Amino acid sequence: MDYLYSDEVDLSSLDLCCHLLKLAHRFEVVGLVGACVSTLEKGLDVPSAVERLMLADELELPGLKAVCCAYLAWPDRLPEAQASSQWERLVEQRPRLMAELLKAVAPPRKRGAEDRDWSVLSLAELRVECSSRRLPTSGSKAILIDRLSKS
Repeated sequence: MDYLYSDEVDLSSLDLCCHLLKLAHRFEVVGLVGACVSTLEKGLDVPSAVERLMLADELELPGLKAVCCAYLAWPDRLPEAQASSQWERLVEQRPRLMAELLKAVAPPRKRGAEDRDWSVLSLAELRVECSSRRLPTSGSKAILIDRLSKS
């Protein structure tokens, strides 16, 4: 209640901060949500990062979720997290978060032109692809494939 009148709140207890975040989110007290999230982001350790990742997912807080994933993605932290009881709960209760965490550990590689299999396209389709990339469209299929692979 003090926050509503004075715009100040004691967030020294991180457990209390989590509970306060849930209330602030429920009652849409945006400034207090921001203050709680900021405090929780600064006070991460491995077990709390797993807990806060689940909390961020529950409350749909993408910023906090990203910070927790990035924190846990460090090579020396992930094994410690996987050995914790919090991790077991994460796997049981929110298994889809594993995919987000995996993206933080090893981001998917974007397919570039060099990764594409141009040989499956017809000559006409290759010309369209060349044209869309402002490359010359004349030549044989092999020449167009070479041109696209180098672009």
